[in-house]
Amino acid sequence: MRNSFLFASILFCSSKFANFIDGKIVSTPDLFLQSRLCSLARNLAIKAIAEGSRSIETLQAFYLLVCWKDADDDVSYLHSGYAFRILHDLDLEEGGIDGRRMTRQKRTWLALFRQNRQQSLFFLRRGSLNQGDQETPPLGDLNVWLRMPYALPLDFAACCSADLRCIQYRLRHLVQRKSLDMLPCLVELMDADLRSWRFKWLNQLEGEGRQRPEDSPNLKQFLSPGSHHITTLINVWESGVRLNVASSIFRQALMASLSPSVDLNNPPASSTMELDLSTTQEVSLQNLPGLTSSVEGAFGTLRHLMNFPLGDLRLAPDAVLLLAPNAALFLCLLLCLPGNGIIGEAFQKTAVDLIRAIARHIGQSIQSPQDTVALHSAYLESLVELLNSTDQQELQMEPAFDMANASVGAAELEFNDVSSQPSELAEGISMHNYNVAQNDALLTAGDFSQNLHMQSLFNLLDSHLFWEMASMPGDANFSS
Repeated sequence: MRNSFLFASILFCSSKFANFIDGKIVSTPDLFLQSRLCSLARNLAIKAIAEGSRSIETLQAFYLLVCWKDADDDVSYLHSGYAFRILHDLDLEEGGIDGRRMTRQKRTWLALFRQNRQQSLFFLRRGSLNQGDQETPPLGDLNVWLRMPYALPLDFAACCSADLRCIQYRLRHLVQRKSLDMLPCLVELMDADLRSWRFKWLNQLEGEGRQRPEDSPNLKQFLSPGSHHITTLINVWESGVRLNVASSIFRQALMASLSPSVDLNNPPASSTMELDLSTTQEVSLQNLPGLTSSVEGAFGTLRHLMNFPLGDLRLAPDAVLLLAPNAALFLCLLLCLPGNGIIGEAFQKTAVDLIRAIARHIGQSIQSPQDTVALHSAYLESLVELLNSTDQQELQMEPAFDMANASVGAAELEFNDVSSQPSELAEGISMHNYNVAQNDALLTAGDFSQNLHMQSLFNLLDSHLFWEMASMPGDANFSS
């Protein structure tokens, strides 16, 4: 079906990475053409919403715009949620339509499902659907889906990602509902679920996920990207989810350590909650559940993102690129925690090297100032500048715990391997939702380093920085 909105969206997304000059496609975009197509696509998006369009082509256009959004685009996330809500109400098994169109409808549902779950878990205050809705995608058995007559090789990656989003969604809800005593068990459950997911889909990659004999040998590379690309994606997805879930567990445990009297599953009705910052000198933070897995997830995310060629990284959708600043910021917050240092010099050296390496890698992929990677590169460079400007003696604290000797899962983290790499989302290391007592001697105006330490701790405790948690009533009062 012809659809001007979908056509304009395809042209706009294409114009971000290429141009057509003298009968040839060149990789340097035309910024004026890109700007005009962006305005056209946005106007057609508003028109589609106003007219209540429910065509599958309209929903596909919304998905494209959120995947390759501009830096100043703050509405495409909402539009994709709107599209998913509409598609959720449609009958994907309705009769009277040909098999190819039905497959396209299911493929669009799956794409919007993954986008909705990822953005609601990482970026938005609430998802498009009810938070208690944990249904699996309406695809039946995934093996059946992969063998459908009109399935494409890339559908393997889509099913793999959707399966992981279901696991991530379930684990995050368990973290919010379980008692603090159960947090170590949730770390073990997360490890088991991720191992099972990885084993299942890597086996699929060697079986049903391979190109089938009936598939055309002339399939374009972007339709059949190959096992190396898919394996790299699996590694990035797994590490990103590990960081997301484990950091949520770590935050719960950290909050409880600073305020032992508070039951985070049943927050007090009072308008303030006392958190004693002086306990950071005494609490054995390295023993808190989730810390080691969080670091493993952050390191893994950055390293595996570095395995993407520069050209692929430039073309990557926004949700993948965001994983870089997210992991890098988490490591920065750990580096800047107050006290005697929670992880040691091996971690500090590796974290700093990874953040610098990912900033270089993403920076090298920029071909146009309008590239999406340019925005992420600028943010990562700001973290590098922060690390460079911070007094190194403040970071070289006496190690209370050396992560270089910590065994994670079946293998040890190689913290001295500086050849690996880093990555996703942030809004700067600054105060967020907490009030600090005015008599806090640690936060004098002239003490930049200590102020940075405190801000980092506040951000780790901030439920809206990385984690989607139920907001607590009133303000939190920090005292030393």
